[in-house]
This record gives sequence, C-alpha cells and structure tokens, in this order.
Amino acid sequence: MAFSMTIPLLTTKLHIPPLCSNGVKRPRLIEPLNLGLDRRLTLILASAGLGKTTLLNEWVGHLKATCFNAFKPAAPLAMYSNSIGS
Repeated sequence: MAFSMTIPLLTTKLHIPPLCSNGVKRPRLIEPLNLGLDRRLTLILASAGLGKTTLLNEWVGHLKATCFNAFKPAAPLAMYSNSIGS
C-alpha cells in the first residue's frame, strides 16, 4: 500500500518580495554578502523577525542596480527555514 502525503507550499516562498522604498539601508551588511559571491555558500543566521529576508532582498536589488540589471546569480539563491511554522 503506497502512502502519499502532500505538503502545502506557499507561493510567497517562491518569489523575492518587492523591495520597500522607505526601508533602512544596511551597506555594512551588504559588503560581506558581496565578498561571498565567489564562495559556494553564504549563511545568514539570525532569529525570526530580525530582517534576513529584507537583507537578502536589499542585496539582490543592490546587485541588480550595480550590475546594470544584468545580475545573474552563479548559484541559486535559496532560503531555508527550520522553524515549525515555516
């Protein structure tokens, strides 16, 4: 007997959210991400609600702006959450 379980997937988890125009800019945090572009993995670790998604969103926007909209990631950009509610 085969058992199949479907796990609901939120479509909001598949797209980068729009960048907020009045958000706080954090160039001090963007620079280490830029330095990690030639690495295989960059890990961002922080508690819930501290702005990990916002930081990645700002970084991708920064890359697009500084690369004249030609930003093509060398590796996929992925976010992983191990919290129960995610």
